[in-house]
Amino acid sequence: MNTIVIDSTNCRSDLCDLCAKWGTDKSPYCIGGHRHPYTAPYSLFLEPLRNKPIKFAEFGVFRGASLIAWRFFFTRARLFGFDWDQPNLEHIKTLNLPGVFLDYCDASKPDTLEACLQKHIQDGELFDVIVDDASHNSADQCLMIRTALSKLKQGGLLIIEDIFRDRSEQPFLDALEEMKSLISFRTFIICEHADRFSPGWNNDKMLVIVRA
Repeated sequence: MNTIVIDSTNCRSDLCDLCAKWGTDKSPYCIGGHRHPYTAPYSLFLEPLRNKPIKFAEFGVFRGASLIAWRFFFTRARLFGFDWDQPNLEHIKTLNLPGVFLDYCDASKPDTLEACLQKHIQDGELFDVIVDDASHNSADQCLMIRTALSKLKQGGLLIIEDIFRDRSEQPFLDALEEMKSLISFRTFIICEHADRFSPGWNNDKMLVIVRA
């Protein structure tokens, strides 16, 4: 299985600053709480899409910090935020973010996840990017692989955040093998940064999959 190590200590992108500004732990420059060094690797994949009319989904949006950052980063995207916590969704609605669509989804339940994704491709357009920042549970992350890949456009990206570094990759390898006909490229990315901070979790690792 491919694995890339990216140390972004000496890299500070626009997305790093946006995510830090709005308080999402995707940036190693965020103040307080966990700081994952995801934003520089994200910039490598997402900068070419920044000014295109893409269809982007994130599962696990908490109280909306990442959605605000994505809204400022993607100038023309339609953004979809999914979460199981209804009060958090109601809070995000009060932010009145333009071009952001919210819906309930428990990404740990196969039928619910499938129904949610199907609901939001009824317009005939698949997603360009799907990000999983939900439970951080490997079984749920593998369910996302098995469910979401077919909802991506050819060349689309499925990105799984917060994979534990010290746990077996085998569940992911099994899911990837099962879905290999829909995959043109996949790699784990171990994300390093001098300011990364995830005590007790050690989950600064991503899985990036490109739809065939």
